[in-house]
Amino acid sequence: MPLTALSMRNDTWMDGVAVAGQDLRLQQASAFLTGASPSGSTGIAARPGVRYGTGDPLKISTSSGMTLAVNAGIAWVQGTASANAGMYTGCLDTAGTVTLATSDPTNPRIDNIIVQVTDVGTSSSTTVVTPQTGTPAASPVAPTLPANSLLLATVAVGAGVSSITAGNITDKRVWTTSVGGIVPMANVTGGISGMAGLYAHDLSSGRLKVSDGSGNARQPKVGSFSPITVASADRTVSSGSFTQLFTPVSFTVDGATEVTFYASWLGFSMASPTVGQITAVEFSIDGSFVNSNCEWYYRQDSTSTNVGGGGSFTTWVTPTAGTHTATIVGALIGGSNATVISSLFFRLSPSIQ
Repeated sequence: MPLTALSMRNDTWMDGVAVAGQDLRLQQASAFLTGASPSGSTGIAARPGVRYGTGDPLKISTSSGMTLAVNAGIAWVQGTASANAGMYTGCLDTAGTVTLATSDPTNPRIDNIIVQVTDVGTSSSTTVVTPQTGTPAASPVAPTLPANSLLLATVAVGAGVSSITAGNITDKRVWTTSVGGIVPMANVTGGISGMAGLYAHDLSSGRLKVSDGSGNARQPKVGSFSPITVASADRTVSSGSFTQLFTPVSFTVDGATEVTFYASWLGFSMASPTVGQITAVEFSIDGSFVNSNCEWYYRQDSTSTNVGGGGSFTTWVTPTAGTHTATIVGALIGGSNATVISSLFFRLSPSIQ
């Protein structure tokens, strides 16, 4: 059976072949950006938006009357004419202005300010920043975006007005970044559109969030507090209920950070112990055991004085978001002679994942 091959788009390095605009878009522009955007779910779709940077790129602000100022900047616009349209780029290299249509004397309206690409395959193709005039109504809504466009702002145009104020403009820019980059976002309460693993910097909180691939913003498992270490001299484990072996330490987590508990000691001893008595030690958060079973225990098998060697143990847990207190607790079970644990060391730290 003969072999078959799938032809890919022509690239700019090829000699003697025609390289179309779509070849450039699919192989260069789209390749710079992360996959899977609101406008598509295929491997060639990308996240449209404005390139983040100094000068507040493509910000829309008031100028005078019905004229609005537009900052210089670079935009990436997902082509929507076909499934394989690719990503368009647009560069406004010098700040300029756009002017809105005259207001309706009776009803308000909402206009869009958009980057719009018109691709007709000839020298008549254009990329512009332009107003998209809405329909006046008692309760107006923004117009539906046209094909090959990117929304920069919406503008509330009141009935009979002759000028636009800053309060009438709502910034609608979204930012985009290269593959592996971190996308700045005003806030991530609405989720992150993009492939699973796309990171965003929440500008409102300063925190990192990550996309789960379904549009949701998740908290990555990163350390949210500095490691806490506590050391002490000998501690006594007595009969009865579990008691604290350390003064509780306070830590704050985000609900996604895994916490590592580590404890070690140089040795332990019991004077005139009771056969069968058990010394048990456990980690505790907010007064509750971290695990159902004790982290460490020792059963005395004779009445002779016992001196044991040192040891250590580690456990992991992901506490709920908020501030907690953690400590080590111990108890003597089935006996009356205390165990002395020598030179305890306790460390609490965020896990690195």
